[in-house]
Amino acid sequence: MRAIVLLIGLMLASFASAGGISSMEKVRLGGVEQMIGIHGADTSKPLLLILHGGPGFSELLLFRSYNRDLERDFVVVNWDQRGAGLSYDPQMPASSLRISQLASDAHELVSLLKQRFGRNKIFLLGHSWGTVLGTLLARDYPGDFYAYVGVGQMTNTVENERASLAFVLDKAHKDRNAKAIRELERLRHNYPSAGQKGLEDLKAQRAWLLHYGGVFYGDMNSAKLFAGVSSEEAALYRNAHGAEGEAVSLAILWPELLGLDLPRTARSFAVPVYFLLGRSDYNTPWELARKYFDQIEAPHKEVLMFERSGHFIPFEEPAKFNQFMRDLASRNR
Repeated sequence: MRAIVLLIGLMLASFASAGGISSMEKVRLGGVEQMIGIHGADTSKPLLLILHGGPGFSELLLFRSYNRDLERDFVVVNWDQRGAGLSYDPQMPASSLRISQLASDAHELVSLLKQRFGRNKIFLLGHSWGTVLGTLLARDYPGDFYAYVGVGQMTNTVENERASLAFVLDKAHKDRNAKAIRELERLRHNYPSAGQKGLEDLKAQRAWLLHYGGVFYGDMNSAKLFAGVSSEEAALYRNAHGAEGEAVSLAILWPELLGLDLPRTARSFAVPVYFLLGRSDYNTPWELARKYFDQIEAPHKEVLMFERSGHFIPFEEPAKFNQFMRDLASRNR
């Protein structure tokens, strides 16, 4: 379906450049209104579409707070996917939350952006869950993209979860933490699984993963991460149903995600591929992403390790991340 742009007139900032853009807009993708933010100092710069994590975890307020420097080198598009952030609608049919539908929404958005800004190609970045959609788009529509960047790249969900559990269980044993060992050993024989029990197990595992440093590097944590969010972005999302959208999105998509196997279904690409991996990331274990990277065929591919990051590279090491993206733009246009 042709995407219809509905400018809602919300301006967050103004740029000195007459060619700049700073807007929040609703677009209709797959028949559902969804929110995008478009920000850049110069609209002649290359387009960068960011696919957020989750499922259902909007990251516009984080990218705009930690990575705003990119708006000098790109026109940066942050998209709240159906079911996420400012796009969350409790009336949306649960049946529409499918990987195929979200990938279709993303492709429709790419086409809209190319047409609107008169571009043949754009840059594509996925973070965490967003790497699922990013990988599928890069595989199926290589002509749309200068390059694909996977940050915290997902691979095979079952292998991912088993490796993550093994990491945190090893940490618990070394720590002689009886409570953690008891809770994690209880999960081990049927992890991961679908259904409400599977989601509860996932939540329990992630709580211990956070405790044992498998999500962030060093002393970074969620409170510190969001303490760095700028006031204007915080205000924009103050009344958003972020937690509800994330819970609903994960609950609906989790059974389908358990069947995900990108190393089997997405190995060959006709577009440059870059993986950015955090050395402390065991949310999407970096070793599995590196193994997947080695299996990929692409006209050009690179992997870059971030030694002082866990799962949230753009916000844990923003200067290094921003510099990589700027260099990428200059090399691939």
